[in-house]
Amino acid sequence: MDIRRESDRLVIAAGSGQSRVSWSFRPPSDPEGWAQDLRTVLDSTP
Repeated sequence: MDIRRESDRLVIAAGSGQSRVSWSFRPPSDPEGWAQDLRTVLDSTP
């Protein structure tokens, strides 16, 4: 799973090739903080 920022939008992507799926949203505040928090959760998941 991948999380990246595009300006004020966060993009979450999973899978590879033709099965890759992505979602994006604009957090209500602090996009960088949201990205860091989401990465922390993903890193703690087995």
